[in-house]
Amino acid sequence: MIADPPQEQLFVVRQMMLNMDPPQHTKLRALVNKGFTPRRWHSLQARIGALARGDRRSRRAARAVRLRRPTSPASCPRTSSPS
Repeated sequence: MIADPPQEQLFVVRQMMLNMDPPQHTKLRALVNKGFTPRRWHSLQARIGALARGDRRSRRAARAVRLRRPTSPASCPRTSSPS
């Protein structure tokens, strides 16, 4: 069972579309649905896939960099002579 939100959060919870009642919910749903037509969804699918693949590549590259990082300062090459 889900507990009721605290009184100070009630206003925010009521502003969520999921928690709205008709006619307010119906009006907002009609606006939102225009952005999720099958044609629009298919046009976004390629872009979403490209972003997901790029993110996966970025994480792999970051992990590879972390794996190559020296584990101790003694193993780091010095770039300048000590003072």
